[in-house]
Amino acid sequence: MEIPPKWYLTVVCAVLISTSAALGNENPATTLKTTPQASQNSGHVRRHKLYIAPILTTDSYRDYVVKTSYGPNFGHGHVEILKASHLVWSADGFRFFIGKMYESDSDAKLVEMGKDITGNGQPDLLISEWTGGAHCCLMFHIFEIGSQFREIATIDEASTDAGPHFRLGQGPGLDIVVSDWTFAYWETSFAESPAPDVILRYRNGQYRFAADAMWKAPPKLAELESKAKEIDDTDADEAYPPSALWAEMLDLIYTGHADLARKFLDMSWRPPLSGSRELIFRNKQDFWRAFRARLARSRYWPEIREFNKGQNL
Repeated sequence: MEIPPKWYLTVVCAVLISTSAALGNENPATTLKTTPQASQNSGHVRRHKLYIAPILTTDSYRDYVVKTSYGPNFGHGHVEILKASHLVWSADGFRFFIGKMYESDSDAKLVEMGKDITGNGQPDLLISEWTGGAHCCLMFHIFEIGSQFREIATIDEASTDAGPHFRLGQGPGLDIVVSDWTFAYWETSFAESPAPDVILRYRNGQYRFAADAMWKAPPKLAELESKAKEIDDTDADEAYPPSALWAEMLDLIYTGHADLARKFLDMSWRPPLSGSRELIFRNKQDFWRAFRARLARSRYWPEIREFNKGQNL
């Protein structure tokens, strides 16, 4: 994950300030430890070790205050929520953000502290948590910060840090758009792994699969035929089938058209009769069985199956 420029500037400034304070002995949070001075002929050199204070971020709404901190290497993160100066929630991890991870995201203003995210008429707070590591992991912690403090939900966005994730929905609250990474690394690299969108909406006390927001009008047959032709023209050195095949199938299923996904498979399946291309599956039937078994591992599988009810999924 690339570090946004503003983080870099924050770290540089913190290091400069901490170094200046330490050398001037002005900041008790930043200390300069010195080994005893040896004789000039001892050959020893006096060593200095700089301790940099954690970088802090705070925000407030009415009698609530949120504080986040992290170390100079973007790890050792901490967050705490106080109500009337009393601690009501805290956590430790890699890095925490008040609101969205990137202030430049188009949805950042929608989830500022005190905004009604769920649509239940109460002020809310979003804490974004980045766990660090390759392809991992962004989590949204949502709290109600009205007269009563309440933890509403933790949404695991997995490997996607790019937004927007929140959008105005059909109801009073915000819909949350997350990615389903069930097919990550399935018969391909992570970069080629499809991750279809899932839309969640707060209803009856929790975030639920919003089928009405997921559904899209079916594509025209000519459009599917064109995409099937593109799959047939993929690089002859690649294994067959390419991930573009099940990426399109997933897009169809996650918009309510599992029947078209099966039809697209029939239209696209033209394995090479000779040559050096590796055949990942013996035949189309083997592929379909493996694809469906993988799909059934999704945390949203019951909703996906119901969404495509009667379409032989």
